[in-house]
Formats: sequence, structure tokens, C-alpha cells
Amino acid sequence: MKRFLKKISYLVVLIVALLSYGEVKAASATISVKANVKSIVVGRTFNVTVTVSSDVVLGSWQYSLNYNSSVFSLVNSTPSPYIADPGNGIIKSKTYTYTFKAIKSGTGAFSVTSARVSDYNAETYLDTRTTSAEVKVITQAELEASYSKNNYLSSLEVEGVEGTEEIVLNPEFDKNTLEYSVDVQPGTEKVTIVGKKEDSKASVSGLGEVSLVDGNNRFEIVVTAENGNQRVYVLNINVLELDPINVTVNGEDYTVVRKKDALTIPSTFTETTVFIKGEEVPALKSEITNFTLVGLNDNSGNIKLFIYNENENSFTEYKEVTLGSLVIYPLDNNEELKGYERLQITINGIEVDAYHDPDVKDYYLIKGLNVETGKENYYQYDKIENTFQRFSFENSIGDEEFYLIMLTCAGGVILLCLIVILSLITKKGKTVKKLKVKKEENNNKDIDEKNEDKDKEKIEDKDPEDLKPEDNVEEEKLSKKELKKMKKLEKKNKKKDKEKTIFDDDF
Repeated sequence: MKRFLKKISYLVVLIVALLSYGEVKAASATISVKANVKSIVVGRTFNVTVTVSSDVVLGSWQYSLNYNSSVFSLVNSTPSPYIADPGNGIIKSKTYTYTFKAIKSGTGAFSVTSARVSDYNAETYLDTRTTSAEVKVITQAELEASYSKNNYLSSLEVEGVEGTEEIVLNPEFDKNTLEYSVDVQPGTEKVTIVGKKEDSKASVSGLGEVSLVDGNNRFEIVVTAENGNQRVYVLNINVLELDPINVTVNGEDYTVVRKKDALTIPSTFTETTVFIKGEEVPALKSEITNFTLVGLNDNSGNIKLFIYNENENSFTEYKEVTLGSLVIYPLDNNEELKGYERLQITINGIEVDAYHDPDVKDYYLIKGLNVETGKENYYQYDKIENTFQRFSFENSIGDEEFYLIMLTCAGGVILLCLIVILSLITKKGKTVKKLKVKKEENNNKDIDEKNEDKDKEKIEDKDPEDLKPEDNVEEEKLSKKELKKMKKLEKKNKKKDKEKTIFDDDF
């Protein structure tokens, strides 16, 4: 009996286990919602994906995507927020992508409702689980306020290329100290600047291997914080010289550069050498301008080119302004130009002497030497267009000439207008006179026609026998019938006169 009961208990446990296993392995589906950002700035767009998936073949599915329309706007309507799609008997997963735009600061969630997924083979609905996503919208000002302001270095070192030399900074590094100096042995051509930023979100420029020249070499290490603020550390690396060539120009101390690789060669110049204080140094020579240039290094490590006059052992800073195809060496000029004021202006970072006409805005005259032709000339500088153009005073017009030309032109215009007016008046007078003469002719013609009509009436009223030549009727004004009557009457009268004469003669 005990053995029977034991078997029954084992059977019950097995059945329960099988039922439990069937529940665990029952098919299910998931509709998950994900956003590709957790926070975004107002005005920007982002994507939200909705994925329907199951471990069995999908039969059909449906859902509605819900979101806060006061914070987000749907950029396009494909796909629709409401989905009801059938499966094809193959797929077990389907993903839809939506693009939204952040329109207002705040926090909004994306979720699905009315979620239903069916099993393609079993033709039954699956247990469906859903997830949601949340996105925070902030303004640009809020974003920038959240940026890190840390722009400090945590360390700064100078190492030899081979890493065998220990180079000590002066003063010792402190993140709040911005300028340092260090001396290196004569002949050192390269070192490595090593530094670390205090904040991982910051960026650093100016680190790495650098080339050196004799004397001071100035380098800037710039640390930019996440919010854009910058901090500049200055490192002066002085390459010691056994016998430096020191010169003074305009009260400032320089050392002569002895390495030709440290010199930048301007256009039309070639490499050469000169002797300064008995020592041969690299130089640059132009056959066009006849300038000889040498490099001088100031106390800040800035290398500049100077025109070296070997006869006078003097130095003049070489300045070159390039605008378009013109390369000009501005000349010092103490000339006085009538109508112009002398001043200094800056062109491409270089200060030059210039002349300015107060009545002409944004244009200046520069006297310069064209380094490609060797010719001196005045050039007109257009401050707005940042261009040079060769200028000639012979072709320019002064104020007096300008006003004289304007007055001459104005007088010519006035004279031309008077001639036109007189011509129109004369033409009008002739036209009026012609019209008047024509009118008189028409009036006379009307009068003649009226008199002719009256004469005709008189002739017609008279008996033909009474018509006489003395009636002063012009033949051309009479009709043919009237002329015939007059001729007949005249003939009759002549006949009577003849008969009368014959009768008188008989008596």
C-alpha cells in the first residue's frame, strides 16, 4: 500500500512538472519601443522604432503608437501610428521607424496600446508584452549650460626625442599657471611636448613632437572645454647657443637664426649666405629687388625676416602683402599728398603707411615695391574687396577739375535744351503761319465761289439780248451756253452797227 501511494505521488509530481514546463514554454510576443536619443534640443529630429517579434512565425499584429503631441511632432505619416499588418508565413520580426521633431522643452514617452499578435501556425493570439521609451527635450541654452567648463591641464612635460633627457619646467607645473620656460642643450632640433587634460570631455591642441631653432621657441597648448571656453598655456623652449649672434633693432634684442630650415622663403628669393659679425649665416637673396634677407629670433621665439644691409650692418623688417596676384613690399613714405591725410592701416595683419582722401570712403593709397617686377608705384587699396590696383595721379581727377567738368557738362545740357526749345517754337510759328495763309486762301476761295454764283444768277436772269461785254463777266467764269449767247449777241450787234453805217453813208 505504501509502495502504491508512493508511485501515485511520483505521478502527480510528474504531471505538475509537465504542466509547469508547458506554461514556461508557451509562445509569446513582444512589441518594443526604442528611441535613438535620450535627450534632444528643440528643433532637432530623432527616430523612434517599434519592433514586433516572437519566437514563432507571426500571423498578424496590430498596435497604436502613442506620444505627447505637445512636445513632439511626427515628421512623416509613413508608417502610420496605427499598424495592422498580416504575416507572410516566414517572418518572426517586423520593425517600423518613425521620425519625430522636438517642438517644445519637456519630457515625453512613446508607448503602444491595442497591442495584439497572433501565431501564424496555431492561429491563436499570443501573450504580448510591450515596452516604452522616454525622451527629454531641452533648449539650446539648457544644453550649453549643461556642458563642462573644465579647460585645465592636469600635467605638462617636455621630453627629448629619445626619452633620455629629463627637462625641468620653470616654474614647476600648476594648472593655474599659464606660462613656462625650459632650456635645452645646444644643437637640440626636436622635442616632444606631453600633456594631459583634466576633463575627458575637453580637447587639447599643441601637443606632440615639435621642431626647434637656436634661441627661444614659443609654443601654445590650447585646452578647449566642452562648452567651448579655451585656456592657453605658453611653453618657451630655449635652445642654448654656445656663441649666439645678438643684434638690436629699434631697441629690441634679437638673435640671428643660423639654421636655414627655420627660414620661410618668399617668392622670387633664393638661398644664399652672408657674414654677420664675422660668422657665416643663412640668408635669402632676390635679384629683382636686390634685397638680402636674414632671420632674427626675438625673445618670444618669433622668427621674422629682416632686410640686411651688409655695408651699413643694419636691419629693416621685411613686410610682404599678398593680394590676388600682386605681392607688394610696402615702403615707408613721408611724402605729403594734397587732399590726402597720412595714417597707418592693417592689411592681412601687417601695418602699412597709407594715404586717405576723407571724401572717398574705404579706399587708401599705398606706396609699394612690386617684388615680382622690382618697380615702385602707388597702389589703391579697396578695404571692402581687400584688393590692390595700380594707381596713377595723371589719370585721377582732382576736385577742381571734377567740378569744372561737371559745370561744363551742365552748361552743355542747358544750351542743348535752349536750342531744342527755340527749334520747337520756330517750327510751331511756321506751322501757325501756314495754317493762317491756308485759312485766308480758303476764305478767298469761298468768296470767289459766292461771287461766281451771284454772277451766274445775274446772267441767267438777263435776257440774252441785254447781255453786253461791259457786264464784266469773265469768260472763264461763264458756262459754254452763256458764252455762245454772248458771242451770238455780239455778232448781231456788229451787224446792226454795219447796216447803220451803210445807211448813214447813203444819206
